[in-house]
Amino acid sequence: MNNHTPLSEWLSMTLRELRYWIRANNAVIDEERKEAADGK
Repeated sequence: MNNHTPLSEWLSMTLRELRYWIRANNAVIDEERKEAADGK
């Protein structure tokens, strides 16, 4: 939804880095949804 990361960057990440990136990205999406629900 909010990802414009080049494929080469994805492929260069270790699984550990990818896991943390996904977790952080999901937190951003959750915050955006919460703000939208609050009418911000």
